[in-house]
Amino acid sequence: MLTEREQEAIDNIMDYFDFNKVLKTMIALDWKWVKENHKDINDLEIPSIGRIRKTARKALIRAIEIKDYTSSGGFEAEYEDGVLYLRFVVEEWDERASDE
Repeated sequence: MLTEREQEAIDNIMDYFDFNKVLKTMIALDWKWVKENHKDINDLEIPSIGRIRKTARKALIRAIEIKDYTSSGGFEAEYEDGVLYLRFVVEEWDERASDE
């Protein structure tokens, strides 16, 4: 169960995060997810803005529940020291990856 403060944090992010920019990026990159309610991993589509928002909200709730970091579909949600974060990551590199 979310506290009132946690729900307000989610609502604030959902109100101000630029989900249209996420959709535009996905269209430009032809970034697809498995179709909703499909199990075939080859059945792909660029998700609707509603599905994008739903995925982000689920990630935010999960981050609060586990009091940590979670990711899904390009979204990264993090709950650290009582602060909730949401990012949509297109590219990332960590210097440790070059050590493998």
